[in-house]
Amino acid sequence: MATLAGLDTENSQLLAKCIEALKEEYSIKLQLEALPIKINKLRRRGRILDTKRRDNQTETSDLFLAYAKKGCLEFCRKVHQTFPREIRDVIYSYITGCQYVAIRSELKAWNHYNYFSSSHEAQLQHASESVDEDHWWNKDFVGAEMRREIGENYYRISCFEFGDEFENIPRFRVTDQWKLGFLPVDFVQKVEVSVTCDGSSFKRMDEAREQELPTDWGWDGYERGIILSTTTLMAHLELLFGFRPGTAISIKLKLDPYQEMSAFERQEFACENLVPLIFPTLQRLKNNGFKVRFILHASNSIPGTYHPNERNFTSAWCPRSVDELANDFFEYVEEQKKQDQRIALWEQEDELFGYE
Repeated sequence: MATLAGLDTENSQLLAKCIEALKEEYSIKLQLEALPIKINKLRRRGRILDTKRRDNQTETSDLFLAYAKKGCLEFCRKVHQTFPREIRDVIYSYITGCQYVAIRSELKAWNHYNYFSSSHEAQLQHASESVDEDHWWNKDFVGAEMRREIGENYYRISCFEFGDEFENIPRFRVTDQWKLGFLPVDFVQKVEVSVTCDGSSFKRMDEAREQELPTDWGWDGYERGIILSTTTLMAHLELLFGFRPGTAISIKLKLDPYQEMSAFERQEFACENLVPLIFPTLQRLKNNGFKVRFILHASNSIPGTYHPNERNFTSAWCPRSVDELANDFFEYVEEQKKQDQRIALWEQEDELFGYE
């Protein structure tokens, strides 16, 4: 009897545990079934909170923007009242900050921008979704008068590089690209243009050393697949007269590598043959009040020991004659050769003493 009673007790305990396990399983099942409903409620709640957050964020941004506008306007007003224009221009130069600005057009196949979205437009890129321009170019922040002064400073201190795309010059001079209230030509003071001479053209030049340069000589045929005549080049240079007298104009002769001529030889040949061709135009520019100079730019691809990647000879402003420019050039060549010798000696010493 005692044994039977013990079995009944054990069975009762097992049954109770089974019932408890079923209850737990059923409870978990109910919780799992309820979870999607709770999750959907939480998602709806999350979307509501996110919408509220965005609305509040926009409102907060608007409040800060209004505060910033008032603060900037007041600060700029004090700057304008406190400092003379000369000091303000020093301040503006830190804002504009451009030394060289490339003006390029859609004519260059490898460029992904045209003139009206050229690289110098980077100075007016959007600062945020709610501000159309960087705040220092925005009259709502700095005031209309200071915005104009910043624009004037930008055009005065930057050197605008047109490369060999002379056709962009007329448009650039008279296009108020960002509605600043004036034309660039009224303030531009520094300009650089290039005459590109590729290797194939240099071969023709080399063959013409003892001859008169042909009028159909190719100036930049490699770049655009066309041959520009000397007459066309002279016509391009005439576009420089459209700037204001006093403008500093650099005419860069780009002398690409040619295997039979060193960088110095290419520069020398340009000095003896190309410079005299362009010099009358330089003289006319000088007589009309412009500052003009030549830059003989020769890239150097000689491998091995130290050699500069490029050599640049920059003439004095407004040289009085071709001979004066040539004398300065040969002085430059001698100094460069001495410098190359010094560098070669330093390299030998470094190698001798095991320096790297």
